[in-house]
Formats: sequence, C-alpha cells, structure tokens
Amino acid sequence: MSLLHRILQEETTSGDSPETTPWKVHGWLGFFAWGVFVPLAVMSSVFRRSLPADGIWFRIHSTLNGMAYAFTVVAVTIAIVYTQKEGYPHFNGPHKRMGLAMVILASVQVLAGLFRPAKPNSSTSNEPDNNNDTTQQSVKKSSRRVAFEAGHRLLGVSLLLCGFWQIYRGVHLYDLYYTLDQLYQRCRSKRDGVSQQQQSTSWRNDETEPESVGVEPPSVS
Repeated sequence: MSLLHRILQEETTSGDSPETTPWKVHGWLGFFAWGVFVPLAVMSSVFRRSLPADGIWFRIHSTLNGMAYAFTVVAVTIAIVYTQKEGYPHFNGPHKRMGLAMVILASVQVLAGLFRPAKPNSSTSNEPDNNNDTTQQSVKKSSRRVAFEAGHRLLGVSLLLCGFWQIYRGVHLYDLYYTLDQLYQRCRSKRDGVSQQQQSTSWRNDETEPESVGVEPPSVS
C-alpha cells in the first residue's frame, strides 16, 4: 500500500488533479485485473493441452487469477476510501454495486479453488491438474469434483463478462464525471461570469446520466 500511496502522490504532483488521480489508478487496476490477467488465466486453462509441460497451465492460471484478485481488492478499496472522502454515498449505482458483488464472488471463487475437492488418484486438493486428461478419463470423478469444476467454470466466465462490462462502464462514468461535467462547468462559468471554483458538481450523487447529448445536464445553482 505504501507503493500505491507513492504512485498517487507522484501522479498528483505531475499535473493530474487530486480529485481524478485516485480514479485513474482505480481504473488501471481494474483494467489489468479483468482486461489482461483474467482473460490470460482463462486462456491458459482452455489451451492447457497446447502448453509444453504438465501442470504449467495451472501455475499460470492460479498466478494470474491471484494477481487479478489482489488488484481488484485494491481497486475497490481505493473507490470506497475516496468515495467517502468526497462525501458521496456508497453502492448507489450499477457500477458500484457490480464492483461489490464481483469482490464477493471473486473471493468465493478463490476460496473454492484453494479448497477444491481432490482429483482422481490424488491425495490432496492442492495438487495441480496435468494437461494429459486421457489417463483420467477411465477414472470416475467424485460428484463433488464434478460439481466444483462446473461451478468454477460457470462463475469464472460470469465474472469475466462482468469485468468487461465494469471496464466499459467505468470509462463511461469517468468521462461523464470529469470530462463532460467539467466542460459544462466551464461553459456555465463563462456564460454567467462565475468562477468554476464557486460551482459544485451535481451529477455525482446518484450516477444520473443525460439521456442524450442534446439534453442539458441538471442545474448546478
């Protein structure tokens, strides 16, 4: 966390405003977690038979998923801390609620992977699956193992799709809050002769979005 704090300080002193810098870090952490690490982890499992050594796919899969989970926890922590600091309500919009749900479900996914039922001919659940499934086809898996594998895949794909939506939604909200709103404030300041510092943002409380480009944002008076 000290490294993250140092990054925030360096970004702030390099020209970004203190208000936007934490959200940029939040966005980049979420992007790498769900736009890079998790897709690569899924690919390592899908194409396990193409990898050269037995068990290497599992090490890649677990390492990338662990990194994605850590990045997600830090990203959500930043969002909670700075939402509180800015005085806005928590978990009052789709992006915020989805983020909370993903942290909970990702925690379940990680714990289920750590304590998964043992595979056939294995004494421990932590032994990685090798990519030679032909030797295990004649060995019947336990019902718990079958249920784990089905649930793990279903939840993994669901989280990945939610992650893609979160990235898209996060970029949209950032543009809405810090690009369109700031442009609107500047236009109002010039029109009314009021400085931008004397006005307050009015779109942040409930994630209200304009229906179209032609609709004027809510009043800031």
